[in-house]
Amino acid sequence: MKVLKTGAKICIVFLAFLFSCFIGLIFAGIGGAFIFGALNTLCYFLFFKNQKNFSPLRATKTCVFLSLSGYLLMHGFGLLNANDRVHNKLAFIKEQLKEQGHNPQWIIISQKRGYVYNWFLQWKGTAVKNSEHLHGNAIDVFVLDIDGNGTYTYSDYELMQKAGILYDNKINRKGVVAHYFKKKNLLDKHMVHVHSL
Repeated sequence: MKVLKTGAKICIVFLAFLFSCFIGLIFAGIGGAFIFGALNTLCYFLFFKNQKNFSPLRATKTCVFLSLSGYLLMHGFGLLNANDRVHNKLAFIKEQLKEQGHNPQWIIISQKRGYVYNWFLQWKGTAVKNSEHLHGNAIDVFVLDIDGNGTYTYSDYELMQKAGILYDNKINRKGVVAHYFKKKNLLDKHMVHVHSL
């Protein structure tokens, strides 16, 4: 019975950790880091720490520590700090698509990367050596749908690409909206790379 209880605790904590990581991905930044810290603090005091030793001060210290850890993880995995120019381009693309009657749905999954993380992705075959992500000039998004038919296809990508070209012409700068349909992995096929130079 004790083994089952321990196993259940570990499963719950693991699922809560995965959920907090997902929230951190969706809301990358200070808000997402705080939610990450708060959820994991709650799990820590509920399942591992003797509740007799609980105090608001200890809970606050733990939450701050875990929130900072979450923020550093976001930074390490390239979820933050793309420059304003590429953020503005992505916002313009979304606004254009909405004006056309579409419902763009995507999640930002990559912004400015460090050299070590980019090297790891390059080793995996999902990044290039001189990636624009290294300079904060690029954002990768995982696209769920654009045209409202419940799936992501090449026609969705073309809508994004046209809006991106419109933005580049408007501000007279070079840029790219690139797809990953040639990748074998189904998840990679949903990615779109946006950069503005």
